[in-house]
Amino acid sequence: MDIQQLKSFLETAKERNFSKAAHNLSRTQPAISLQVRSLEKELDLKLFERLGPKNIKLTPEGKSLFTLISPILFEFSTLKERFHESIGNSVKSRLKIVSNTATTNCLLPDVINIFKKKFPETELNILNLVKKDIFSILNKGEADIAISSISTTPKSIERTVFASFDRILVTTKKHPLSKKSRITLSDLAKHPFILTSDDTDITNVIKDVFIKNNLKYKVVMEVTGGKTLKTYIEMNMGISILNEYYLAKENTKDLFIKNASSLFGKAEMSLLTRKNRYLSKQGREFKNILISEVNK
Repeated sequence: MDIQQLKSFLETAKERNFSKAAHNLSRTQPAISLQVRSLEKELDLKLFERLGPKNIKLTPEGKSLFTLISPILFEFSTLKERFHESIGNSVKSRLKIVSNTATTNCLLPDVINIFKKKFPETELNILNLVKKDIFSILNKGEADIAISSISTTPKSIERTVFASFDRILVTTKKHPLSKKSRITLSDLAKHPFILTSDDTDITNVIKDVFIKNNLKYKVVMEVTGGKTLKTYIEMNMGISILNEYYLAKENTKDLFIKNASSLFGKAEMSLLTRKNRYLSKQGREFKNILISEVNK
């Protein structure tokens, strides 16, 4: 078993296609196929089900191997960078950050601006993903850091809480709820909700709180993005419960905003990394800038 076999297998597994894997690795398709077959022969296991020229999928054994070697090959790919860092040399590097749309739009602009000024040579990639895909991309070694309000993580992921945010009720200033000094869950249940489709944590929190209190509520819309949400709240289509940073960059002068943490708790924002994974100097500095800026 050698590194080229493993690289060929890993890229084929990612692409589910030998030709695409060959293109990504700047090799020929027959060479990639030969490497994979050689690896299968050495392991005495079938790693792919070949259903057609462009239709392959991992066997259960292939999935196990993929999970095992993804982080190992990523660590191998960082060896040159780690060596130069250890002897004090500066090398061009790449940093991949994963987050969802709300966090990227509301929390990261200032952080990224500061980071780019400090490390202008670092290639910074920001991936916007739904939260269910974050663990997968971290485990595969395809990202360095994730930023999320996810509260439950698998054993392979290290979670560091670096900030907490109130959850807020958002309505129009003319909405009946804006006239109440004390608002209960029963009061909220009487009005239709607009939820954010790209922030599943708060959506699940709302659902769980109402179920726990044996109350029903109605969802009339699911939208993506603060601007869209603000537009429909201002049209009086419904109310919303949000993490407070969600509308931080929006003009909220026409909205009624009230702290609802007593009903829905607080949102914890976390840094997620794969356990025991090397993080470059640039990655460590990005984390420091993020924590400093968000907690100003």
